[in-house]
Amino acid sequence: MILRTTPFHERAVDANRRNLWGARGGFTLAEDYGDAEGEALAARAGAGVADISWRSRLLLEGARAGEFVSRLLTRDAALLLPGESVETAWLNDEGALRGTGIVARLTTYSYLIVSALTDREWIARAGRLFDVSCNDLSPVQCGLALIGPCAADVLHAAGIDAPLARHAIAPRRWQDCNLLLSRFWHGFEIWCARSDALALWDALMRGGADFAIAPVGLAAMDVLDLEAGMPMPGRDFVPARDAKAPEPLPRTLGLEFLIDEQHLAFNGFSAIGRASERRRVLMGIEIESPWPAPHTPVETGGRVIGRTLHSLYSPALRRAIALALIEEAEALPARSVSLTLPPASGRPALARAGATLVRLPFLSVAAPIRAEA
Repeated sequence: MILRTTPFHERAVDANRRNLWGARGGFTLAEDYGDAEGEALAARAGAGVADISWRSRLLLEGARAGEFVSRLLTRDAALLLPGESVETAWLNDEGALRGTGIVARLTTYSYLIVSALTDREWIARAGRLFDVSCNDLSPVQCGLALIGPCAADVLHAAGIDAPLARHAIAPRRWQDCNLLLSRFWHGFEIWCARSDALALWDALMRGGADFAIAPVGLAAMDVLDLEAGMPMPGRDFVPARDAKAPEPLPRTLGLEFLIDEQHLAFNGFSAIGRASERRRVLMGIEIESPWPAPHTPVETGGRVIGRTLHSLYSPALRRAIALALIEEAEALPARSVSLTLPPASGRPALARAGATLVRLPFLSVAAPIRAEA
């Protein structure tokens, strides 16, 4: 794969003093800007700005666009008013999970799907059956996430009209630039033309100077995403890109909440009720150790009751955390469990650690930082 740079790359180069880079969605991005833990804490205590140009943005347009998204998605996006959005998913023919993301209604006949992993070819092919076009916006558009409790203050200081309800999306005119502003769990997302990228970055950094704003790299964003408790395709599960793949099922990933029980006309709905071997619940695990424990059995009383998914160290909680799929009968908040830590430098191989089951999310972005060590 040939990696591309985003329109914010020039500013990222200036800030990325250690020259650490990662890849996401076919783009080169800063892994961190010198201190991943500090960046995550800055976003939680004040404000952070992150390049999210790598995220997939598919624009669906056509007279039958509402009919198409109603058939495609597990929540009936045709019921949204222009400017509204909702978290959703889409399934294969067998009811297995192909992807998750946000769908926003822009106008009467246009919708935007934003996701961490693109599924453009399949969605575009399905859209043609409804005479709906599907265009990838990444060649013409880029975006920044503005995260943290001071995000609205930074927008105001930068001269961007910020008032926006949660899950709303709206155009904004700013300094002869056309912006698309949306508000989700972590703060705001601001999309602009590629030619306006550097002006937007500079304005946010100037506006955020009084709020200790910091650029946030991929590593810190991964921590914030994990603290939010949402399993991610390609990280926590392999999407069912084969039309006949039997799994993963939404309920085995704890994603039933993405399915509207009143909406029964979406692709794969007839298959989602089939029984699985064991019903599992998605929970969080706080580990009594600074070392993460990804993809390892979760035990209690000598019995395996589940398995962890993604795991990282949380500087806000001052311990490692993990997502985990736990058997429903065993999924009790505050329950003590144990797991095996993988080998790491300075620690014996296969060390055991205690842990606690918790409800998700671990933290909201505005939640306080844990004081105790």
